[in-house]
Amino acid sequence: MCDKKIAFAVCGVGAIGSAHANALYGGKIDGAYLAALCDTDPEKLALCAEKFPEVPRFASHEELIDSGVCEALMIAVPHYSHVPIAEYAMKKGVHVLSEKPVAVEASEARRAVSFAKEKGLLYGVMFNQRTTPVYIKAREIVKNGVIGELRRTLFVASAWYRTQHYYDNGGWRATWNGEGGGVLLNQAPHQLDLLQWLVGMPATVYGDCGISLWHDIEVEDDAVIVGRYENGASCVFIASTGELPGTNRLEITGSRGKLVAEGGKLKLFVNSFDEMDVRNTAMKSSYRADGKWEDITPEKLERDGHEIVLENFARVLLGKEEELICPADEAINALDLSNAAYLSAYEGHPVPVPCNGEHFKKMLCEYKEKGKGVRLGNVEYHAEYSSRWKP
Repeated sequence: MCDKKIAFAVCGVGAIGSAHANALYGGKIDGAYLAALCDTDPEKLALCAEKFPEVPRFASHEELIDSGVCEALMIAVPHYSHVPIAEYAMKKGVHVLSEKPVAVEASEARRAVSFAKEKGLLYGVMFNQRTTPVYIKAREIVKNGVIGELRRTLFVASAWYRTQHYYDNGGWRATWNGEGGGVLLNQAPHQLDLLQWLVGMPATVYGDCGISLWHDIEVEDDAVIVGRYENGASCVFIASTGELPGTNRLEITGSRGKLVAEGGKLKLFVNSFDEMDVRNTAMKSSYRADGKWEDITPEKLERDGHEIVLENFARVLLGKEEELICPADEAINALDLSNAAYLSAYEGHPVPVPCNGEHFKKMLCEYKEKGKGVRLGNVEYHAEYSSRWKP
């Protein structure tokens, strides 16, 4: 008898959704198969008919879910639809794996997580960078106390370069009404998730969000977040879609040493002592570190991280694995960070994490009212969103 496979449907067959569909259809996901596809765009469905001829296709998520053809749903649609579609699926007893971000507003994500728990359903988020060996090893080092108590974290996530063409060719992108944010909500959620996964959540953050700095858009394409932890440690997070070349570098400093992750490599520096002990006992005004840099070589990732997350979800459903790589309740942490950064930038002062949900909603409504709406078609939009780009 063949092993059971999970009937997985994909809702939204744009760039990333079609990649998930290809993986499921091509037999790359152990324990799952492509059961159905859904998109509101007739042209995309027509392409699906050519590529996946025997797979059922639906023009709405309601039709797909009501058909009963799937046990699990992969959501890969614009951000504001993530939670409504997830909740509709859960009402019908369907497990949900969502693309990031889990929502635009953290309060909506919390509601959906509570509903999933109430229904006894799996609810995960596609944070595929948690499968990267360098970050897995870095987390192990930090959690095992190798570098001591957290002092400072620096995460530069500016290797997300985008052209104006990228924004102009996605009508929902880079608008408050269509996307709900910019680099912090579209590209950098991966690194925001890694930040909290590795070193935990800061108590407060101060956000500086550069609106339309490098592109003619109405949301931020450059952002700096400064966080402060309960123990006094700090974190600085930098994200941009306007740097070429960009940087993807993580530094974590503790009371016993430091680790650096960059370019797929990991370096570790560990002292023989804890700084706090030296600070309180040394009878001189300065002190030298006595460790040395060590190159750490994590195992090589042989598979695409998206495929690993999809397979993990199916295997947890089948009882072959115990935990999701990223359950939705953990994914809320990255959203809490971006929500707080937006609100801080808007109000001009540090805010607690999580931030005030009502204040965030008010801010978002104001931005949406002032926004240009969702852009339709592939047209030129220069000077539409910011006076910075007027001739």
